[in-house]
Amino acid sequence: MRSFHFSFDIAQYSDITTSEVVQFLCGELLCKIVFHRVKSTFIFETDEVLSTLAAKIEQKFPEGIYYELSEVKDGYRGKQNPEIKEDYCIICDTFRSFAKNK
Repeated sequence: MRSFHFSFDIAQYSDITTSEVVQFLCGELLCKIVFHRVKSTFIFETDEVLSTLAAKIEQKFPEGIYYELSEVKDGYRGKQNPEIKEDYCIICDTFRSFAKNK
């Protein structure tokens, strides 16, 4: 499995939600969020390669979202953002379970 860092901003005019992004990553792509400590930044694992992931994100969200996606080579670290209210690691597991059962 490869690890990726995904950080994004949703444009003010967009109706995209963080939950939709998580559902796409975890439900459709079957990625596994393993670290989520900052509101719109995830570290996730998948067997996909960087270029394939980027293409799928662009296809799903052609506008209204700005993001940075990079592969994490040597593990992952981060700081807790005190504003975070929901841990999407747990929500991701729900989306993955549901998607696998389809």
